[in-house]
Amino acid sequence: MTAPGLPERGGAVDVWWKGTAFRVRDDTGRDHGAVLADLAEPRGLGRIHGSIEEIMDVASAAQGPKPEPVELLGDTATGAGWVLQPGDEAWPVEAGLLTPAADQIFAPDSPSPLQEVKRGRRLGRPTTEYSGTITGTAGSATYTNVVRRVVSGPYLLLDDVRDARNAGYSVVRRALRIREGRVCDADVSHPCPRFRRLV
Repeated sequence: MTAPGLPERGGAVDVWWKGTAFRVRDDTGRDHGAVLADLAEPRGLGRIHGSIEEIMDVASAAQGPKPEPVELLGDTATGAGWVLQPGDEAWPVEAGLLTPAADQIFAPDSPSPLQEVKRGRRLGRPTTEYSGTITGTAGSATYTNVVRRVVSGPYLLLDDVRDARNAGYSVVRRALRIREGRVCDADVSHPCPRFRRLV
């Protein structure tokens, strides 16, 4: 993730799904609120920091040691969810609020103005690559993004989004591996040893 005046930020995100249960481990150094805020930003470029204080906080955090990963667990069938943030006790959260973090591995369902440009292979899977521009409105401002997207249904293997007017804004998400059929109940179930204090 890049933005003018801020250092480049990034890290690994692991996602497990089994049936309706999920677990996300985010190693980007963000707290759970920042993870969800970045995903909710309608432009697809992460949350735009509007104050000098916010910019200084992000820059300062990027220069310091990276905290332990944030973990989000939930079950869409029961609605139960949990957040485990370094240094804090785990606490319950509505699973629906956490689901966007787990859904980011999937290609969008909604129709897209992007055009198919080629077929190929990535991670041993057949892929379709799309590219083009997406225009929309966030608040009172109109934006245009240049987007390159590689899909191997149902997964989103690459999502490269850049502001058409300011190349300093960009977000690139890239799948590094997919292991289907390898998730067990212990990976996503509750309670597990780290979360026994909740029950």
